[in-house]
This record gives sequence, C-alpha cells and structure tokens, in this order.
Amino acid sequence: MLAYLVFRIFVGIVALLPFWLIYKFSDLLVFISMNTKGYRKKVILTNIEIAFPELSALEKKNLLREAYRNLYDISLESLKSYSMKPAKVKARYSFAKTEWLNNYFDEGKDLIAYSAHYGNWEWGPLIVPMYLNHLIIGLIKPIKNTKIYEYIIAQRHATGAELVDIYGDKSIIHYDQGRPKMTVYIGDQNPSNKERAIEVNFFNVKTLCLHGGESHALRTNNVVVNLQIKRIKRGYYHIDPLLVSEDPSSMKPGEITQIYMSQLQAAIEENPSAWLWTHKRWKHSHSYK
Repeated sequence: MLAYLVFRIFVGIVALLPFWLIYKFSDLLVFISMNTKGYRKKVILTNIEIAFPELSALEKKNLLREAYRNLYDISLESLKSYSMKPAKVKARYSFAKTEWLNNYFDEGKDLIAYSAHYGNWEWGPLIVPMYLNHLIIGLIKPIKNTKIYEYIIAQRHATGAELVDIYGDKSIIHYDQGRPKMTVYIGDQNPSNKERAIEVNFFNVKTLCLHGGESHALRTNNVVVNLQIKRIKRGYYHIDPLLVSEDPSSMKPGEITQIYMSQLQAAIEENPSAWLWTHKRWKHSHSYK
C-alpha cells in the first residue's frame, strides 16, 4: 500500500508540472545517471556495443546519455498522461495511413500488430483507439504491485483499449467481440519460454523473440502490421504503420518475426536514441555480468 500511495503522490506532483519543467527534471536525472553508477548503465553500454560496435567511445557515451533521456522522458510523460484529457494526448501523437487500416475494419477483418519499446509506447493504448475503428487489444506483462497495476490499466482503458495479462485469460483474443479487433504484441521483449521462442538475426546477432504474435498470425491468417513509432520532437510522436505480411499462411516459420525485427532494426539505426536500451535484448547470446 505504501508503494501505491507514493506512486499516486508522484503522479499528482507530475500532473501539476508543465511539460517544459518535466523535461528539466528529466535532464537532471540524466545528469545524475551519467555521473553515478546509473540505472542499468552496464546493460545499456553492452547493448550499444552489440548493436553499434563501430561507434567511437565518445559516440557511445553520447548515445548512453540519449538513452537515459529517452527513458526518463517516457517515464515522466507516462505519469503526466494520467492527468491529461485523451484529446490532449492525441494532439501530441499523429497517426499515418489510418484509412488503410480502417479499410480492414470495413471489410470485417481482424488485424495483428507488432509494436516495440520505441518512441512513447506507453501512450499507445490511449492513442490507437482514437484513430482506428478496431477494438484494440494489447498484451502486456503485469507489474508486481497489484494496486499500481490496476490503476495503470484503468487509466489506459480510458479510450476503449482492452489490456490483457499475457499470463492470464486471453480468451478475448480468440473469440468474436462484436466488431473486428486488432491484437497488439510488444515484439521486442525477451521470451521466458526458450523452447517456443523464435530465433532471428537482430543487428547481426542471433537473438530469441516471443512466439505469440507469429503463432496468432499463422493460426488465423490475419494481416500483420507493425505500428512503427517515431519521435517528431520532445513530447511529440507519430505512428507510421508498416506491412509485415498480408498472407501469413504463405510464410516460412520465423519469417514474420524476422521481418518485424528487421523493420525495428532499421528504425533503431535511423534514430537509436528512441529505443529502450535498458532491457537485456541479447541475454540468450551475450553475458550482461
């Protein structure tokens, strides 16, 4: 209960701050992280070395700084959004090619979508239902504190998205919900089940990916897209959906996941500062000790 109360107090404080002051606080956290042990600093630097070994020491340090800024910006923006009207969030988040995706709704077709910890993914459950006609279902990993988890779910449900615990009842995905649905998988998380994981090439390194999105696609033959997020500037984002597969049944095992991860790699190469570098993306092939 104490952790929940502290969380709600912090949410209340951030709610009172304008964005420019939030980013000043983020910059302060970046300064502290760069000059102390820093949150997961070794993990970030290991990931940078794996993905961009050709960078100079100075370039790696600059990317470390940008990775921290991205982490703190997203965290604070997420807290700020709990007190924002959905329309205010939407004003900071544009969405391309909505007609293309809504055409599938008009045809009565479900969609499968990948997304990643890139740009502000935390605003996704609020944003996507405001642009698309599908019922949006997002698969998420729960956090340990039940009260905080329930609060976050309630806030993210404000525009109609359904958030589903990946370890819980997922029947909503498999049955008719009265209208076409889009099921969204965060595709750059590490799999806990290595036996069912899909191996791909990611930055020229073999890595394991979650199997859920591809298994769903092969079972239903739904069109698969990638909700690629871009940061326009600090606090402003844009979704540019990319096609992954129109006919999953024609794809070889692992091909759908590889296409998505290659698209993600291209986005990271274009703007590496927008990815969440703190998770152990390559922990099955590299040591993070």
